[in-house]
Amino acid sequence: MTRTFDVVAYDEGGVQRGQKALRLVCLTKTQEKMAVWGTWYDTANIDAVLAAGLPCRVECETGRPHEWAVENYGHDYWVAQDAVLRVL
Repeated sequence: MTRTFDVVAYDEGGVQRGQKALRLVCLTKTQEKMAVWGTWYDTANIDAVLAAGLPCRVECETGRPHEWAVENYGHDYWVAQDAVLRVL
């Protein structure tokens, strides 16, 4: 599903680097958490959000986060590394 978000802050201290993936968790104007995912070789969506600066508006394809991410981090939306993301 494609949604539009007003990003007002970053959560979790900015880009988090795991063994297999990277993520940038953004806080929206409506206090939702949107995790933008990347890989070590594909950070285009993360880079686009960071380059836009704060605040910014993005339109992107979203998916539902895994249950562990909801329970442990409170994620509301996930944006996969290969999802379409546009800074408006």
